[in-house]
Amino acid sequence: MYNIDLEKSVLGCLLIDKVDYVVKLCENDFHTSTNQLVYKAVRYLYDKKKEVDAVTVADLLSKKLSNSLDYVVGLTE
Repeated sequence: MYNIDLEKSVLGCLLIDKVDYVVKLCENDFHTSTNQLVYKAVRYLYDKKKEVDAVTVADLLSKKLSNSLDYVVGLTE
């Protein structure tokens, strides 16, 4: 069983100020392919010690996810 709203809330927290929790999660914790992509982008930036926020994640996803900025910003609201 899964809860899409909960997944989005978790991703939003990672984008806002709880990025250190990224290490406690994995891609398979997210049901939808879109949320998996967002998580992988957050994890990639975190592992590379780069800034993790809505803009950097959306930029990284821009070629894989149409309207990536809208989707990622929506996670933080």
